[in-house]
Amino acid sequence: AASMQSGLAYLDDYPYLCMEQTISRFLPNVITSRALKSAGIGSTAMQKGLDAQVQSALQRIYAKQHYDGGWNWWDGDKSDLQTSAYVVYGLIEAQASGYDISANVLNNGLNYLTRNVPDLKRNDATWQYNRTAFVLYVLARADQLNASQVNFIYEHRTSLGLYGKAYLAQAMNILDAQDE
Repeated sequence: AASMQSGLAYLDDYPYLCMEQTISRFLPNVITSRALKSAGIGSTAMQKGLDAQVQSALQRIYAKQHYDGGWNWWDGDKSDLQTSAYVVYGLIEAQASGYDISANVLNNGLNYLTRNVPDLKRNDATWQYNRTAFVLYVLARADQLNASQVNFIYEHRTSLGLYGKAYLAQAMNILDAQDE
């Protein structure tokens, strides 16, 4: 916990607040909070500061959700799939760390992702495959992924970069665990 303080202080003072940066500040706070709780260090001043930062970020996340359930990088009208998946991932991590998350906001975000999973084609770019693998991983983390959704991307896994393959493997591992 002590080694995390300087990094968290840097993130706390980071001046930009697009949605990606909001989540990139939010996630370390959530993970640090989880680590403190796991270590039995739950009522420190550091924990109180983390909780305040998480609550502030949650209010920003809730306020920036679009009517379609997604989020944009900045304040644009159209939701962005990658940004939305990152936000939903952050909400899932926060929930797993014991934070109360708006079920409505999370469900709307998951519905947005489900409706917007790209219909990949054989000749799509690696980044499109990687983005889709991340979205599928996020849906798997929320128990919202069907095995049929990974078939095409698995068959064309050579189109994925290394991190896309890692997300696909994690999604498939979650699916496999659900079947047991």
